[in-house]
Amino acid sequence: MPHPGKTYHLLAELLSTLQAEGYPLGTGQQLQVQELWNKLPADTPIEEIPFLLTPLFASSPKEQAHFYELFEQCRRRTEAFYREVEEEQSAQPDHQERRFRWAIWALVLLLLVPPVVVLYQLMKPDKRDFIEKPFQVQAGEKATACLTDTTDLKEFGTPDHYKVIYAGRGGLGAFLIDTPQCLTYIAQDSVEGRDSIVVEWSNAEGNKLVAHYLAIIVVPEPEPEPDDTVPADTPREEPIVDTPPLTYAFDFQSYPFNHDPLVFAVQPPTWTRQFLADNFWWLKWGGLLLFTTLLLALLFYCAYRRRKLVAELEAKDNPPYAWNIHIEGAEAIHLGDDFSFILNLIRQRTGSEAFKLDVPRTIGATIEQGGMPTFRFQQQTQPPEYLLLIEQQSGRNHRARLLDMLFQIFHANEVLIERFFYDSDLRVCYNEVHPEGIPIQEIQQRYASSRLIVAGHGNALLNKLSGKLEPWSKLIRNWKHRLLLTP
Repeated sequence: MPHPGKTYHLLAELLSTLQAEGYPLGTGQQLQVQELWNKLPADTPIEEIPFLLTPLFASSPKEQAHFYELFEQCRRRTEAFYREVEEEQSAQPDHQERRFRWAIWALVLLLLVPPVVVLYQLMKPDKRDFIEKPFQVQAGEKATACLTDTTDLKEFGTPDHYKVIYAGRGGLGAFLIDTPQCLTYIAQDSVEGRDSIVVEWSNAEGNKLVAHYLAIIVVPEPEPEPDDTVPADTPREEPIVDTPPLTYAFDFQSYPFNHDPLVFAVQPPTWTRQFLADNFWWLKWGGLLLFTTLLLALLFYCAYRRRKLVAELEAKDNPPYAWNIHIEGAEAIHLGDDFSFILNLIRQRTGSEAFKLDVPRTIGATIEQGGMPTFRFQQQTQPPEYLLLIEQQSGRNHRARLLDMLFQIFHANEVLIERFFYDSDLRVCYNEVHPEGIPIQEIQQRYASSRLIVAGHGNALLNKLSGKLEPWSKLIRNWKHRLLLTP
């Protein structure tokens, strides 16, 4: 598909080449070319253009051949230029869009990775090996239980740190860990039972081993004391008692489940669970903030995709094409009788907000009312004031220069008019008095009673996505009389 500005570029290149070759290019010939160009169909092939333009520049076969040669040179240069432009556009992708897309993906990863990591840490099982170490200790004595004789310790390695998970029932004895891998239990006197101590060992690699030390406390049987009343050599007669056979009402059965105290021990929370419990409020609002950010990023991306066409139409990556036409004697243009009629019409006085007492009418009305004072007022008139806002994106804008010339003529003919320029956006205007710009709010306060005339496209008044008026455009409604002149 040919570039929309290719034919205009070719025409500008041709006119520049003809001027460099010495062809007389006055204002009349340029206007003829412009008029002919506007009447050409949009689908006119480039190959037919030289045959249409030749009568304007050549009057002999030699000049005609030279014109064809110059046109062919301009066509080749134009095609080479646009070929390079198309290659650059195809070779260089839209870096801004790529950066925006990568930023969206990075934001999505930042929002999704932390929850996944937290869920993994929460759902990951806490892998801990378990060893049960039973040992026997007599009441009032102490016993030592070590893990060196445990076969499971070979795969675990040498433990160097420990943490007591369950310190026993209490009241049966005390324990201490004075050497690595060993536990010393000191039982109380005349106490019998079982006590459990659960210790978590860890090594240098971070592995954990849970050891259940099961202390079985036994009381030794007392030795029989000799009877001093009966001589030692006197034989004792023991009564013979018939022992009835033992009968049991129930059969002995094994426990239906393992009565291990470690099962009932309350495990301390892991670091991850404790962190979530301590910072639940911050994590909740932080997650909500991350979700909101992701949602806003998605909405902004959708809005960016919707306005991509507008951005492509308004993009100005390449320099604009200029067709410099120098018009001499613009001040001597005859505007005709219609302009005089319009000039008198816009200078016609209008009613103002001031009223003056009409003495003759007041006297007549008072006489008619039998002497009762009846006042009559007459509305004062004033010349209308105008405010002209001209859209000008560059100093070479012919339309802006034409409107500025009309402003100068109106001002010279005693029309109360003030003129400002603006560059596509009405919110900031400028003129010779305010070269740095003045806000539209201040202009509205100064010229509130003037008749507003805006000469421009007015695209800045509309939202590019919704097509509705921008909120700041309500300021334009403060003018009672307003007019928009589009090209």
